[in-house]
Amino acid sequence: MSTSCPESARSGGPFLASTCQAERPDRHGLTRRFVAVTGVTPLRWLNDQRVRRAQELLETTDDSVEVSASRTGTGTAATLRRHFRRALGVPPDTYRRTFRAARPDRLPGRAA
Repeated sequence: MSTSCPESARSGGPFLASTCQAERPDRHGLTRRFVAVTGVTPLRWLNDQRVRRAQELLETTDDSVEVSASRTGTGTAATLRRHFRRALGVPPDTYRRTFRAARPDRLPGRAA
């Protein structure tokens, strides 16, 4: 492995390790390798991770969509709503209402 690789890359799993072995991989080569390993582009992967984090926040907090957008790195509520709807087919507010209605610990008369 190249000694120019940072320690964090060497211990970051097979994708980072194999990528780091190449001398100065170009952007297109890196993208091709990323897609080969994950099945999606880096941007799609990042947006999917942000939506997953937003799901967790909507399920476990009372944060607004605006706060969730900021905490997930999507920037604005409008951007989070667009990615959320694309990924899950429903807007964040509908997801939250549906999820909370289905949680047994959120039933009326039960302590949260």
